[in-house]
Amino acid sequence: MLLTGDGPAASAQVVLAYQRYGAGKAIAFPVQDSWLWQMHASVAVDDMTHETLWRRLLRWVVEGVPDRVTATADRDRVEPGETVALSAVVRDAGFLEVNDATVEARVIQPAGGERVIPMDFAVDREGEYRARFEADAPGLYEVRVQALRGKASLGTDVIYVQVAPDDREYFDAAMRAPWLRRAAEDTGGRFYTPATVASLPEDITYLGRGVTVVQQKALWDMPILLVLLVGCLGAEWLLRRRWGLA
Repeated sequence: MLLTGDGPAASAQVVLAYQRYGAGKAIAFPVQDSWLWQMHASVAVDDMTHETLWRRLLRWVVEGVPDRVTATADRDRVEPGETVALSAVVRDAGFLEVNDATVEARVIQPAGGERVIPMDFAVDREGEYRARFEADAPGLYEVRVQALRGKASLGTDVIYVQVAPDDREYFDAAMRAPWLRRAAEDTGGRFYTPATVASLPEDITYLGRGVTVVQQKALWDMPILLVLLVGCLGAEWLLRRRWGLA
């Protein structure tokens, strides 16, 4: 409820209420004598309050209603080489979902090249079609989604995807606790907050996994090589003596 009024009943009377319905919203204005707000003798003839009320109510009801074809991308900014997932919801003139449309996405690359990607109907959701494309070059990609039913056009929608190295860390340094907890769980680590960081020294253990130590030694300074060399020379001399070659 947005507006209530006092009445003889114990509960407040509804004057204005709304509810989301499908892709739009419905309002209830159960006031039977709202005309008095304009026609009452105490209201000036040039008072536009009543007209303003109804104009704003009607504008509010239709505000934010999507078009018949609504395209979205899973992300509006990706890095070069990543895959972008597209989805589009298609509706008819009565704003009912259409499952038998022919939908395609025309991807216009930053350099001017175009790719036409068919979008397949998503069986798990009414009126939704999906596709993917790889953003291999940096720049701004324009994606035009068009839906046809036979030869009749159901509508089009345009979205944009920016392809560039991720620089969010330079503009948003806020801690993302869910991501850090997940990274700690996936790597066998732990997530600490200012309230629990006191236990960090006791929790630190040396595992040695993933640690590489490089040691450089002179080859001729190793005693084992000297012993092997002398042994080989001595074995050769003994063999020569035995065979009568020395």
